[in-house]
Amino acid sequence: MQNINFELGRLAGILDTFALLNTKTNHDYSFEIVNLQVCEQSQIAFQHYFLEIYPAASITFEELSITDLKVRDVLRTWLFSYQKSDDMGEKLIGSGSVLCYLDDKYQDFYLTSIDVQLDYVQKILEKIKLLLKVQKIYQVDVQTHSWYECAWNDFIFEGQDGSIFLHLGVSD
Repeated sequence: MQNINFELGRLAGILDTFALLNTKTNHDYSFEIVNLQVCEQSQIAFQHYFLEIYPAASITFEELSITDLKVRDVLRTWLFSYQKSDDMGEKLIGSGSVLCYLDDKYQDFYLTSIDVQLDYVQKILEKIKLLLKVQKIYQVDVQTHSWYECAWNDFIFEGQDGSIFLHLGVSD
């Protein structure tokens, strides 16, 4: 039996490391994983969690297919946004100039390979899916009357053994 909090802590450490790699002089990244500690009705649990911080927020949910590659592609874009890559959408990230990237000019680093990045992100998602026995994934859209982030993507993974909130964002 796996200890969910321990495994989520390991994943949080990976996300913290990538947030630090991506942080620039005036762009601070926040990649967070929050245990909602419910197996069902993760949307309600998320609303309770989020509305404590942003009481006047408006929250909508879009259910995604478990096999949808959107979460994988968004996670890859966020985690590896520190790298210069022709296929990453800067509009999605909102992190500034095309000059604000590390460029692996000779393609010497393992994580520069798009295939390796996709495989790495897929392994993270598979770990989450197996850990929680994920049955549903929601993309979360939040609108607040106060500051949230410059750009972000939020997701909820709802499973038989629990639910988590995954936040990927950047602020200046």
